[in-house]
Amino acid sequence: MMFVPSVLFAGGKKDTLEADGVTEKVKELNSFLYNFGYKIKISKEDVIYPNEFAKILEDVKGKDEEKVVSNIILRNYTDLCIQIRH
Repeated sequence: MMFVPSVLFAGGKKDTLEADGVTEKVKELNSFLYNFGYKIKISKEDVIYPNEFAKILEDVKGKDEEKVVSNIILRNYTDLCIQIRH
């Protein structure tokens, strides 16, 4: 079972990912995920909610691409969290 935090405090806003460069990295991740029919939604204000990552992890369960997609998402999510905290 994979775990993605449903709450991440960053930039003073609850439940969002916000930091310089985060939106660009998620857009790069989206270009990869597009090949599998997935997308992490980014709001008009460039806010990314962690539950978007969790939704894709749930959707991919049991599918042929599960190992690749979940690995890439978790690796990127971890990198984004580290980038935000530093």
